[in-house]
Amino acid sequence: MEVYTNNWTNRKYQLGYALSGGFIKGFAHLGVMQALLEHDIKPDIISGVSAGALAGVFYADGNEPHQVLDYFSGHKFQDLTKLVIP
Repeated sequence: MEVYTNNWTNRKYQLGYALSGGFIKGFAHLGVMQALLEHDIKPDIISGVSAGALAGVFYADGNEPHQVLDYFSGHKFQDLTKLVIP
């Protein structure tokens, strides 16, 4: 029987993005990522929480940050959220 080990903890990355949560901050991250991309600075790894995770997922999927903003433009905040009272 062959044993496979996960060596993801041993990997070394040159550059990574850590994206925080918060609705507006998620979109601010996209602006910073676009500026870095325009200077050919690309991450080896991306980590995020809440809105930052959403911004990171769009970027990791191959979308440029300005494209992500185009997806959400023309929508009101209420169009993208749902109020639930438990």
